[in-house]
Amino acid sequence: MIQNKSPELAASLSFLITGLGQIYIGEIGYGVGLFALFITLTLLYFPYSLIFSIPIWIYSIVNAYKNARELNNKLLIGGQTTSRAPSTLIPENKYSVSKNNLANDINSNKVILDKQKDTVYNKWLADQIGNIDNSKSKVNNINISYHNQDAYKSNSVKVADFIEQLSKYKKLYDNNVLTFTEYEINKKKVIKEIEIRGIYGKNEDFLIDILPLIKENSINDDELAEIKNIIL
Repeated sequence: MIQNKSPELAASLSFLITGLGQIYIGEIGYGVGLFALFITLTLLYFPYSLIFSIPIWIYSIVNAYKNARELNNKLLIGGQTTSRAPSTLIPENKYSVSKNNLANDINSNKVILDKQKDTVYNKWLADQIGNIDNSKSKVNNINISYHNQDAYKSNSVKVADFIEQLSKYKKLYDNNVLTFTEYEINKKKVIKEIEIRGIYGKNEDFLIDILPLIKENSINDDELAEIKNIIL
């Protein structure tokens, strides 16, 4: 014979171990499935597993409590509708209408309560799903931000490359490989790269590192002013 199950105990068991409350009230397969889902999400989405596993844990607690109450209601209603007193003690013609009305009232109230509980539960579940979607969106935005930062850094002009290019053109000019006009044009191209791609690192560090070029006149005053105008 099936006995009443304590909703509080069922919820407490699911609080301790996901799915244990369902197993306690007889829903063994469902309880094992919830536990397996909880473990799978925890391992699969680590270290963000809390975003996915906590809603399953909360659902297990609420569902165990809800199903335990529904089971008790079914047992209560089943006992009232199936038990009949002997006709010698309760005349059928006197009490049959009252018994039917009582059973109908109980069934109607149960349907109303079930609808109300389902509405509250569905709203709660929708809120949890919405929270999961929002959390996933935030994680994706963080990953995109990190990706964009890495892409920007990899495309930026490093001061070592800037100095190396200008030094090469200066050496070619000093050895009469490049004319003065060609030398100036190539320097402007190198400076233009800073404006297009940006610089890697801090602006002040960039200026400090190119001081040797300024001292040896590889960069004139107009070009220095242009560089400062770009990066500062």
